[in-house]
Amino acid sequence: MAVIVANDDGPRGVTLVRPGATSEEIAKATRRITRTPEQFAVIVGYGRSAAATARETAAALGGKSLHGYVDAGDTWQAWDAPSESYRPERLPDVATQAAFITGAQRPPGAVAELRLAPEPGYAVLTTKDARALDSTAPSFRVEVARRTFDAAVAEYPKVTPARLSTLGHLATSDVAARVAIVARACHSDTAEAVVVEALRLAPVEYRPAFAEIAVTATCANGKSAPVVRGLISHVRDNSTLGVLGRSGVERGVPRDVIAETVRGVERALDGRLPQMDAMWKAAQAAAPVAQPSVGVAPPTPAPGAPRVDLAP
Repeated sequence: MAVIVANDDGPRGVTLVRPGATSEEIAKATRRITRTPEQFAVIVGYGRSAAATARETAAALGGKSLHGYVDAGDTWQAWDAPSESYRPERLPDVATQAAFITGAQRPPGAVAELRLAPEPGYAVLTTKDARALDSTAPSFRVEVARRTFDAAVAEYPKVTPARLSTLGHLATSDVAARVAIVARACHSDTAEAVVVEALRLAPVEYRPAFAEIAVTATCANGKSAPVVRGLISHVRDNSTLGVLGRSGVERGVPRDVIAETVRGVERALDGRLPQMDAMWKAAQAAAPVAQPSVGVAPPTPAPGAPRVDLAP
């Protein structure tokens, strides 16, 4: 079961409570939960013991809460809704969100569908910034992808939209950068949550790349099959990363094998980057139009957009 601390803008943190937890375990878990006056707790769970655990957790938390549970028949029950954003009919969405954050288990064959936002939560990268990135060396773009992703993880759950725009462009337009991002996404649950949220909020142009990354990361991080199946529906059939991620639920490939495969691909990428840069430099030298210089260190992501401004 998950306790999501939220306000009207969305979730701000998640605490796990074991289904069927003892009163002592519930008290210990709830002591770790802090809320500001405008925040409330959304308590969600799955299984026959979820109702009792949810009620006891709500009592231990005190204050305003929206606590609900879903029983073994997948029928939702809810009460005490404190906010329009989390009214009872939206509880299934909240539970799905909790499943992606926590990897909550569901029955075999179930699907925890990720519902994409009706409107994009961030924009496609501007043409100027896209051209600036595209005109740089492969190693530069990979380093920008890594630093931008690390900055997004540090900011989560309130990631600067411009960072997601930069990651979306790199993941979509550059295979090497996509490999770098998926390797980072397999590092932790928080890193995985960043790419799942990037997919949920993505403009249509960036959805396929983020779906591939999210499927692979959720498999490598050991999330339950329903979570992975909920992401697979957004993946292109012929995508390499998507096939790797699907293998975890469709062919039973262990998470450790998937994670090590991703690490191996990243090592191979790092080994090839000098050759890729040499080929890129040769192409620049043969081009009739002068290109931006590549002899500049990758920028440290700024608090706002991680723009790439290269002097000609």
